[in-house]
Amino acid sequence: MSPKIFLFLSVLSVGTFTYGRPIDTGTGHLSEAATREKRSDDGPASRIVVDNLAQKVDHQEAEITELRTLVNKLQADLGKARTEVGFFAYHSSSRLNVAGSGTVVMERTYTNQGSAYDTHSGTFHAPVSGTYAFFVTIRPYADTTVYVDITLEGSARARAYAAHNYLQATAHVVLHMSAGQRVWLKNGSGSNYDLYGNTYSHFSGFLVQADP
Repeated sequence: MSPKIFLFLSVLSVGTFTYGRPIDTGTGHLSEAATREKRSDDGPASRIVVDNLAQKVDHQEAEITELRTLVNKLQADLGKARTEVGFFAYHSSSRLNVAGSGTVVMERTYTNQGSAYDTHSGTFHAPVSGTYAFFVTIRPYADTTVYVDITLEGSARARAYAAHNYLQATAHVVLHMSAGQRVWLKNGSGSNYDLYGNTYSHFSGFLVQADP
């Protein structure tokens, strides 16, 4: 072999590598060594990408759970806010007889939103826990002293007192009630008497605010 041909082959052989790095051999593809190096570099990088995506997914799932909890709470609060409770009860005839120490029953209602007032027993049942306001107005049918108490489970909380048939007496009270507790009017005098009915004597109440 001539010295010129040997030198040409030596340069060609060295040209396929540059400082130990594989290069394109002219075929448009990396050498096998380059392929192996590329594959070894891709492994850790791929794992990092997957780990980052997994962390993002976990974070988004946590946010979704938090939002669902918030939505459930808002729906519950909205349900309570929509609870409408209110009544206005009266006696239909012009004369209402009240037995001694008995319940004063107003058997008619103009309003009974939520159906919490029972016209048969004269008792109000709290449908939800919360703050309620109650009012009573009475007028004696004769010159007789009368007492009517607004009671919570039978315990007096406010009293309307009147001693003349030309006078009307009113009492009101604001109470916190648990769901299921009852309020009614009670004869506090211990003796029988008559009240004016119709628009002269009446009992009313409503929900001020439900508990959170």
